[in-house]
Amino acid sequence: MILRRATAADLPALAAFAKRELECVGIRHTITADYLRAIRSSARFHLLEEEGVITAALCAVPIQTADGPGRQITLLLVASGHPDPTRALDVISLYGCNIALSLGCPVIVAHFPVKAATAYVYSRDFLGLETQDAGIDTRTGAVAVVRQQGDAQAIMERIFERRPQWRLSL
Repeated sequence: MILRRATAADLPALAAFAKRELECVGIRHTITADYLRAIRSSARFHLLEEEGVITAALCAVPIQTADGPGRQITLLLVASGHPDPTRALDVISLYGCNIALSLGCPVIVAHFPVKAATAYVYSRDFLGLETQDAGIDTRTGAVAVVRQQGDAQAIMERIFERRPQWRLSL
């Protein structure tokens, strides 16, 4: 298992991974390698690789919130069929929160389509992010997008509660 920041050379594989995983849940995507290259100057892409294959990805961009500087998660994916998706998401989320804190961005914000249930349910139930309706499908009147917000340190503590063996002891 390798956890790392994506390089320019990784962007085509990341775009293909995102396309495949978003299509699995019925989400039309606009993510291409060119799009990822265009936002690379402000975005941070993090990858979890297992046996040389991307199995989880996280993308975050800097934002300013009412609570201070933060990182907005624009992409949080785990491979469909992953044997332990919660563990993979815990690994990449812990890494992402650690990076956010090191950059002085304690606030984590996310907007997820309801169809991306894995991402928003994981963030709500496992990370404790406060979740609110943020967008309605005008054709059906159903909630289409949720907005989530939380504190990076609190998110890390929730992961450590589930996985105490990951906490460093000095």
